[in-house]
Amino acid sequence: MSLPPKENLAGPESRPKAAGTTEGQKEEFFAKIPQDLIRDPSLRYSARLLFGVYHTYAKKKNLTKGALTYVSQSRVARDLGCSIQSVSNWTKILKEKGWITVRRRGWKSNYVYLHGKPKRREEGQKHA
Repeated sequence: MSLPPKENLAGPESRPKAAGTTEGQKEEFFAKIPQDLIRDPSLRYSARLLFGVYHTYAKKKNLTKGALTYVSQSRVARDLGCSIQSVSNWTKILKEKGWITVRRRGWKSNYVYLHGKPKRREEGQKHA
């Protein structure tokens, strides 16, 4: 897969200021990916990377308390240099494995809750 032109990639200038940073201070964005997720042989590497990208946009970064993001799939697709359909497919994989929970918000981007350990769906529980 070839990368899109550099101007299409979302960089720090297109993201909101990190909490606790002052004017002129360099912001650092990072992602946490649980070791169990990284080592899960049933997941495609692209789904693992997607989890990390979702985490960079999470408002609260604590995975044990359920980090939350509502970044659009089109923004994530631009960041990864892939199609929106690919992001949708990888999101579905992470959701099925219990690493994320997705809650629809109507015509807005979905809420995506990130989990430090996979959550198992209860028998008969509706798909979110």
